Amino acid sequence: MRTHAALALLGMGAASVICRYTIRDIGFVNLKPDEYVLTWVESAADLEGAVLSQELSTLGAVLCQDSNLRVTGLHASRTTGGGWLGLLRDAGLDSSWFLTGADLPPLIVPRHPVGGPEDELRFAIDWALDSPLRAEWLEEALSTFASMWIFEGEDPAANTAALAEVEAAVGALRRLAPSLPRPLQHPARIRRISVAEQKATPVSLWSMGLSDPLQRPAVAVLYGRAKRAGDVLFGESIRETELVTQLALVGSSCECDTDRQWLCEPSLPLRWTPTMQRRAATSLGFDPESPLVVAEVQRILAQVQTGHRGSGSTGGVAALLLGYNESSLVEGAASLPSSGGEASQPAVTSNSLRPVVGDDWSFEEPPGEPRPSPGSWAPNVRDLVVCAFLLFVAVIVCLCVWVFTRNRQS
Repeated sequence: MRTHAALALLGMGAASVICRYTIRDIGFVNLKPDEYVLTWVESAADLEGAVLSQELSTLGAVLCQDSNLRVTGLHASRTTGGGWLGLLRDAGLDSSWFLTGADLPPLIVPRHPVGGPEDELRFAIDWALDSPLRAEWLEEALSTFASMWIFEGEDPAANTAALAEVEAAVGALRRLAPSLPRPLQHPARIRRISVAEQKATPVSLWSMGLSDPLQRPAVAVLYGRAKRAGDVLFGESIRETELVTQLALVGSSCECDTDRQWLCEPSLPLRWTPTMQRRAATSLGFDPESPLVVAEVQRILAQVQTGHRGSGSTGGVAALLLGYNESSLVEGAASLPSSGGEASQPAVTSNSLRPVVGDDWSFEEPPGEPRPSPGSWAPNVRDLVVCAFLLFVAVIVCLCVWVFTRNRQS
């Protein structure tokens, strides 16, 4: 019995120091159930009582229960600043549904041509949560490491340049794969979204801050429940280095030194049905809907120290991971790929891009800072954890041997 207890304690100790989740895993955990709000705004000053009836509120809660959307209502005349009244006045309406999200302007929902309040509510929820592009995402989410959506513009040359950077980032991810905490079990996908197709996805564009057609081309890296891995990149800011930074973040360990501020990035408004929940539990090996899993992830995030977010830096995280900086991108790189083909692999030379050997995922280290000398007291957290774990194992082994010897003697 004592031996079994000692071995169980050993297993618990090992589980406490081995990271269980990657950032991609956590992307399937719904930490923001009310990320978006569908609001019925009424301008009538003499309206008494609740804006939404109890029946509509209940219906909205039922229809949104498997999403990151909730339904509410407000009196525009009772709000400060007159912003809601101004929106209704500009639209020539006395009342309307609006879709809102953090740091996003309210988006007016098109009016349902026929039917009563319940039909209009159903139409507004479907409009906010459903689109062919998001349906396609749901089909591929569990079989995709990350997906890079390219929102094309009117300039073919700019679109080709953006595609070349995205394909180069996918090739760099393949070379980086041996350094990731886990093997790449799923591919990184590229999805080109034409100007014509964008007209059918107003909510997706709005949620990414792409309401201005001049912000094209643009690239967003998505994973998990259509969660962004970082800032949406526009025009000349679409660079291989920045894209690799976001892709590497998706594959990193959640309990290393990674800046988990990236996990605060928004997701698309999306349904996540019970069928998707079951598929996710089977594919991931854990149930992202489990209260225990949610509590564990929240514990991890509560320990986060916000740091520099890598995006926009030269070198930065990509330099730490790939061992190259902006000036070396040209050296050893292949010619730009065509618009329809895979990124070609560079020749293996002394100047070719090479993945960093090992799995030290310290994303918060500023580029260019000298590493501490071996005799300094600056700790390497991963080394300390490994040493502590090995010491713990040695103590438990000695304890098991001692217990076994005492039992034999008695």
